[in-house]
Amino acid sequence: MKIDIITSELKDMVSRVVKGASCDKLIPLTNYIGFEVKDNVLCLRTTDGANFLSIYKDKVKAPNISCVLPVASFAKLVSKTTSEHIILTIEEGVLTFKGNGYYHIELVLDENGDILQFPDVSIEIPEDVKPVRVKQPILQAVYDICTASLAKTIENPVITGYYFNDRVMTTDSLRLCVYSVNVFKRPALLPIELLKLSTLITEEDVQVYFVDNDVIIKSKTIEIAGTQLEDIESYPVEALDGFLETEFPSTCTIKKSLVQAALDRLSIFVSEYDKNTIKLLFTKTGLKMISSRTKAEEIIPYDESDDFKEFECLLDIVQFKELVNTLSTDIITLSYGTPTAIKMVEGKVVQILSSLDEDIDG
Repeated sequence: MKIDIITSELKDMVSRVVKGASCDKLIPLTNYIGFEVKDNVLCLRTTDGANFLSIYKDKVKAPNISCVLPVASFAKLVSKTTSEHIILTIEEGVLTFKGNGYYHIELVLDENGDILQFPDVSIEIPEDVKPVRVKQPILQAVYDICTASLAKTIENPVITGYYFNDRVMTTDSLRLCVYSVNVFKRPALLPIELLKLSTLITEEDVQVYFVDNDVIIKSKTIEIAGTQLEDIESYPVEALDGFLETEFPSTCTIKKSLVQAALDRLSIFVSEYDKNTIKLLFTKTGLKMISSRTKAEEIIPYDESDDFKEFECLLDIVQFKELVNTLSTDIITLSYGTPTAIKMVEGKVVQILSSLDEDIDG
């Protein structure tokens, strides 16, 4: 069996498909790439143990073949190849890779000594299940905007997911992000790993199928199969809506680029020992940010200010930076004046960050 493929095309496929492999030593399959040619369509597959990623390329002139390759060595070899074409030959359990030279990779065998096959992970889609048609840039925007506020630990597993309904919500109990876009026209609770894989799709048009708790995301060249998180009904929508109704009496606008640069410099003087705390002072002349124990401070002038009142609060500088970095424009609309939080609004996105209680000068 011999496959002749353009190097740049294989590089593109491999560079994306490896992102679906978690390389978990406790789950052997996550360390491999499924390599299959069937009816002149090349398919590469990987898994993280929960989600399966498949990338396709048609019009490949080669006989049908199926095998499993080690992720690490095969992906590195492909990425470092500079020849125009790569020729792959499989004989007697060995893959011969012809690029800049000749390289031999032993195929993974099963307990019977036969070439190991990547499992068939296709999910049967019933005829009555119709796809939800989504534009990939919307999925990308949800990931880029909402991930910073996603819970990273599993004390409350339900908030480790993106809550989709008439809007998208994420929270880690200290931060809240609400993106007012109805993506799927139905409720869904997707884990970060599944949504992150959707950012690998290069086509604009995407079809999403919901089959019971399974989710299949498809484009012309990619298919992603995974599952929703459980207990969507326990997602704290009512509590978060209550938080959204918090009134902020004052508002100002400032330049994001100035805030980002100031936070980068202040970060030098803030550490975990200070609980990453900075003080924000809303003054008549601008927003003053002060590092722990007043070792550093900067003031950023307002572009605009409405209903000004002097106010101060304490924030986690890491959490604040992450939210600021998600904004797509250079103008931050910042609302303040309530002791529990600050709010940033940009278009269809509302982000709220809870303030800290402890005095950083103490």
